[in-house]
Amino acid sequence: MQNSLLQALRNLAVCLLLATSARAADPVKKLPVPLPAAQAEAAKLIKDIYAAEYAKAESSVAKRTLGRTLFEKAKTISVSSDATGKFVLLKTSRDIATQALDGMTAFQAIDLMAESYEIDPVEMKASVLQKGSAAAKSQRHHAAILDQAIKLIDRAVAEDNYTCARQLCELCITEGRAANEEDEATKAIALSIEIDKFAQLYATAQNAVARLKANPVDPQANAAMGSYLGFVKADWDDALLMLALGTDLNLKAIALREFDELTPAQQADLGDTWRAMAEKQAGSTRRHILVRAAHWYRKAVPGLTGLNKEKAVKDLLRIEGPK
Repeated sequence: MQNSLLQALRNLAVCLLLATSARAADPVKKLPVPLPAAQAEAAKLIKDIYAAEYAKAESSVAKRTLGRTLFEKAKTISVSSDATGKFVLLKTSRDIATQALDGMTAFQAIDLMAESYEIDPVEMKASVLQKGSAAAKSQRHHAAILDQAIKLIDRAVAEDNYTCARQLCELCITEGRAANEEDEATKAIALSIEIDKFAQLYATAQNAVARLKANPVDPQANAAMGSYLGFVKADWDDALLMLALGTDLNLKAIALREFDELTPAQQADLGDTWRAMAEKQAGSTRRHILVRAAHWYRKAVPGLTGLNKEKAVKDLLRIEGPK
């Protein structure tokens, strides 16, 4: 029975690799960033048009107004009619808003740039926060920067930009202490350790890509890619297939159970297995494993009765909280 299941998984592995390659080959097309000379010409034109506003933009309040004005103007210009002008308006809005500690406008300008141009919005936002940190003069400002940096770490990890994620962790440590939120600084120290682990898993998975293309059922390559997809990305649909073909005997046994026809009691037991594994982990890894435990508790609950059902419901609530 297990041999036939493994053969079916091997066949699925080949299909998965082909599907993944097809997705990667169809990126969203965006415009390149305009050349420096074209940007300089557009910037001069913007300063001429908004000369009066620039002349008044000495205080933070006036700079906020100017940054917002340029952003609103950029929204009215289509990329097809003036790609360079739109880009430079957004870039200038971002820079002026950053000087004025108007993070909302700066981030909105970056988001609008990212819709049409080939930029890295996470790194650009991280730069805004770094500059804001240097200019911040109150605990309130430092706390606001800390809040945005924490959120941006998740984006950086989602995009596998671990260098940026590490830098953001360092910023969170600095801003946590400046905002007198030492608990957040301590959390950021722990998170930086986890990000180093994620970076290692990502590097190992990247090395496995070529091996999987040559041999989709390579055990070590499947183990590396499965661990990365599951523990870093919480992409369990793809991860479980690879873990079942991998080298970690414990993970392999659990993953193979995922492909069995399970009774409600067995589904709840599988949820318990994943939850027990999660309790030995911390941070995002723990949360990602709990995602799988919750999946099995949800499937089990309708078919359970009595105390077994009550236990599964409570286990699910501990993970997801009340709806």
